[in-house]
Amino acid sequence: EFEASVEPQRRLATVVRESADRLAKHIEGLLEPQLKLMQGVQDYLAFDVGGLDESALALVQAGAGFIDGCIATQSKNTLRDVVSACDQILKECDDCNHAMKCRDESYKEFQHYEQKVAVMIAEGRNADPDKKQRNREKLDKAMQVADEQRRTCEEQLKIFAERRTVHARASLRTLLHTYVQLFAGWSGSARAVAELFEKELRPGVSIEVVGLRTKPELNGTIGTIQRDEGGRCVVAFDDGTERALRPQNVCPLDALSSEEELASASIELGPRVKVSPVAGPAHGYEAEVCAEGLEGDICDVFVGGQKAEVLEVSTGRARVRLPPGRPGAPLAAE
Repeated sequence: EFEASVEPQRRLATVVRESADRLAKHIEGLLEPQLKLMQGVQDYLAFDVGGLDESALALVQAGAGFIDGCIATQSKNTLRDVVSACDQILKECDDCNHAMKCRDESYKEFQHYEQKVAVMIAEGRNADPDKKQRNREKLDKAMQVADEQRRTCEEQLKIFAERRTVHARASLRTLLHTYVQLFAGWSGSARAVAELFEKELRPGVSIEVVGLRTKPELNGTIGTIQRDEGGRCVVAFDDGTERALRPQNVCPLDALSSEEELASASIELGPRVKVSPVAGPAHGYEAEVCAEGLEGDICDVFVGGQKAEVLEVSTGRARVRLPPGRPGAPLAAE
């Protein structure tokens, strides 16, 4: 019964280890393009921050905050711990297999001398007395070793079988929990940022037409978004006409310009710090910073490398006024 538990546990630990290792490599592989994207955004904003309108800049900051959170989450994922746990289980399986091998070999040794002694007994007086005595001594020793190996193996197999639940929780359960938790964290942050993108061009938002080539006379015209139609924004103008324009040709005048809109998203920007709202006007605005797991009160807050004015402090939280001016890099707090 105990012996039969080893192989299923070995197979489970093997497949969980392979899965955890591959998942960890794939997730770690996301880090490089994310870092390159962040660096590219920083380089662009440092060179031409005026190339983004205020609303687009706020969305870029929100997206950058989401990527920062993903990178921080990747650094904390415990899939490598699952791999280590499976390695330990596989080592226990190897130890059990080694114990069974030693038990079987010692029993074969016992059978060997048992047969030799039986043959000599059958030979009677024709058997060499000294040789017969030596084989009896070897038989007694082999019996003792075989008995010790059997007891050791049984004890080891019993302990291993009793740890089956521990093994399953340390491998399969932990892998699934880590995997689901990782994507749950990402989806929560992604949902908040996605809502910001959706609200930017929602019906009722006033926009300015920009960058049209086929109808350049419409550039600079003010209109109101009515609905989405096949990925285009249907815009109504003061003269009563409507046009379906691509999202890149409409620049919101009031989307994401109020704290109420921006406060709808709270994106984790690092392993212990998050700021809400995630973006705001170029001239500076107030935000709440939450630092989890820190001892004592917050003293200083830096946003985009610049020191923010701390307005109010409570346990693990601070109300700050962000530095004025357009940031030269995606919004980040520390």
